[in-house]
Amino acid sequence: MISSKLLITTVAMSMLLLTWCNTSVVTKNYTLQWYEDDSIILITPTSKVWWFNALYSSGWLTSDEVKQQLSLSWKNDCTIINGSYFATTSGGSFQPAGTILMYNGLKNIEVIQSSIIPSQDHNLGVHIYYNTTNNLLSFSDDKAPVRGIGFFAGPMIIEDNTINPKLSEDISHRNKPYERTFMIQLPDHKTVLWISTKKITLSDLGAHLNTIYKDQIISVVNLDGGPSTTLQSDSLSFNNKDKKLPLWFSICSKE
Repeated sequence: MISSKLLITTVAMSMLLLTWCNTSVVTKNYTLQWYEDDSIILITPTSKVWWFNALYSSGWLTSDEVKQQLSLSWKNDCTIINGSYFATTSGGSFQPAGTILMYNGLKNIEVIQSSIIPSQDHNLGVHIYYNTTNNLLSFSDDKAPVRGIGFFAGPMIIEDNTINPKLSEDISHRNKPYERTFMIQLPDHKTVLWISTKKITLSDLGAHLNTIYKDQIISVVNLDGGPSTTLQSDSLSFNNKDKKLPLWFSICSKE
C-alpha cells in the first residue's frame, strides 16, 4: 500500500510530458512519477495495458468483486477506481445518479434508468461519454461510442484550461474538502483517471491540476467524492475494499 496526499491514476497510453518530476519508478505494468515533494503520484500504464473498462452493476460490487469479474474475462493486473455519484430511492434501495447508457456494441445499448433528474442537481451538469475501445472522453451528445458508457457527473473542474469560477459556491460538497475521483480529457481527447487521497476542495484541486498540466489544454470533470472514493490494484489501495459501489473504471493487462 502506498500512502500519499494526492494519488493519481492515468489511463493514457503514452507518457505525459509534465514538468518538475521529482523521481520515477518503472515496473512491468506502469510507471510511477512523484510530484510536488512526493505529494502527487502519477501512474502511467505501459504498453502491456490493453483493456479499458467501464463496469456498472445493479447489484453493486466491491473492488475485489470487480477484479474477480475482470479476471474471468482474462483481464489481469487491473487498477480500479469508483466512478460516479449514486442515490437512494424512497424505499431505501440504491440507484445511479441519472440514467446510465451502456454501449455494448453496434446498436446494442443497455439503458439503466434513474429517478434522479440531472438538470435539477448542480453536481450532475455534465453528460460524459467514455469510449472504452480507444480510451477517448467526450462531453458531446454526438460522440456516443459503439462500446463504452454514457453517464452524468460533475461539476466541471476545468474546461479548456479555465477553472470553473462557480466551484467556490456553497453547493453540496464543492467547497468542502473530500477525497475525490475525477476524469481528465487531454488535448487528443485521451482519458486520464485520477484519484485524490487527500481531502481537497474542487477549487484547490483545479489549481493543482493547472500547475501540473501547464501549457496543455485540458478539461477535468469531477466523478465522486467522500467516503466512497476508492482505488485498488495489485500494488496500490485506498479506502474500504468492502464497500459496494455501482460504477467502476479500470485499466488492465492482457496477460
